[in-house]
Amino acid sequence: AAKIDTARAQAALAGITPPPAPPVAKAAPVTKFFLQAGSFRKEADADKVRAQIILLGQAVAVESGTVKDETWYRVLVGPFSNREQLTTAQKQLAGAGFSNLLLQQRQNR
Repeated sequence: AAKIDTARAQAALAGITPPPAPPVAKAAPVTKFFLQAGSFRKEADADKVRAQIILLGQAVAVESGTVKDETWYRVLVGPFSNREQLTTAQKQLAGAGFSNLLLQQRQNR
């Protein structure tokens, strides 16, 4: 990189226009999957579900959001990098009594 910068500086001094820098390739978006195990108005209720899921060995977090001026607390299990991992976790959670799991997909850019 230093050699390129030096060459450009020398070319500029000589009145030569250096070629433009090569474009930087953007990383492809990464899709991550989450399961929403519940949504609660009280943070304490969300934390109880979070604790139950931790005991199952799953990665889980509580995320707050506002809907119609009310704060809700979502219990999100994951992230999972592929649908196979997601399906395995979904079966484990269903076996432990968690039903009506909602799938969420998020992309990191």
